[in-house]
Amino acid sequence: MEKAIVTFKNPDANKEIVIDFTYDKESSNLDYNIKLSDNYSLKENLDFAGFLANTFLAYLQAQEDE
Repeated sequence: MEKAIVTFKNPDANKEIVIDFTYDKESSNLDYNIKLSDNYSLKENLDFAGFLANTFLAYLQAQEDE
């Protein structure tokens, strides 16, 4: 099992999105958990850090679909 953490942070607004990854080499299974800082709201428009995180996750989901 391998693990990685990716953080997308907006230093101006002190907001961050943290994605914890777990990868099982034997089964090629990738799991991830997304955590938003308390001051992030999914009802707001995405800031640049949120846009990057969303783009990154969309890429991962497209890879899963192949």
